Amino acid sequence: MIKKITPQNGLKVLKSSFKNLSQNDALRIAASTAFFGTFAIPAILVVILQIFGIFLNRRKFGSNIIEKLTQIIGENSAIEIKHILINLMKVGENWFFTLVMLVFLIFVSTTLFVIIRNSINQLWSLRINKHLGIGFNLNQRLKSLAIISSGGFLLIMAFIIEGIRLFLEKQFKGEITFLSDFLNEAIFLIITTIWLCIGFRFIANGQPKWKPVIISAFFTGILLTFGKLIMRYFLLNSNINEIYGTSGAILLVMLFIFYSSFIFYFGACLVKAICDELEIPIQPSENAHKFRTEKIEEERPLI
Repeated sequence: MIKKITPQNGLKVLKSSFKNLSQNDALRIAASTAFFGTFAIPAILVVILQIFGIFLNRRKFGSNIIEKLTQIIGENSAIEIKHILINLMKVGENWFFTLVMLVFLIFVSTTLFVIIRNSINQLWSLRINKHLGIGFNLNQRLKSLAIISSGGFLLIMAFIIEGIRLFLEKQFKGEITFLSDFLNEAIFLIITTIWLCIGFRFIANGQPKWKPVIISAFFTGILLTFGKLIMRYFLLNSNINEIYGTSGAILLVMLFIFYSSFIFYFGACLVKAICDELEIPIQPSENAHKFRTEKIEEERPLI
């Protein structure tokens, strides 16, 4: 008989997810992701702009991204990221320095995904085999770059959908304005859920089935959507900028990434819990293996 997630075993799955997260030092892995993510996000955005700027108006695409960031993390934090982006884009007076800078930014941005991959592997009790060589590491970097590119593609889809929404509002002369906020959050939820599906399925060195991935991604997307609204309200109405000055904007970015990382890793634990409940355990990839942590009782000397 094929098992399903029901309200009865759903609570068990949530408890198992929280237990797994707490046993793997959730604060540490979320904090490390937030710390490095604060430096990696500008690099990721530059890489996305460089890739999709070949086909799109780079300036307009970048402005749309900053506008989205303003809606999520506030104007001051978005402006700081904008300044970093502008400075990074200006680096390199000729093609050689531009190429070197692009390679460096790709390295920085994909390193964030190495940290995320290792954290998910830990939550899923997976470990990469030793002595895999440069080829494996390069392949992992390319996979991370592909995931970054998919994020850029999803951003484009979000901008297109938002453009359609604005067009309809204009055509109906504001008659559907009351739905505007709801549609914005619905679009955010859809895009976030799709990206989470990609992340849970392809970042780590495990191969979960799509059903647990989709269920977890949707639930995690809901948590991120509501959490974004709550975090934005409290952070933007706080006096962090008054206390920390200009560095307060970057601190807000770090706090938001920390919260998002914590929820993301909870979603990863939820994938494992659902897989275990449905009796379709996560299988390691060909370059990884499962491991188990056991408590060893100390042997007392005989007297």
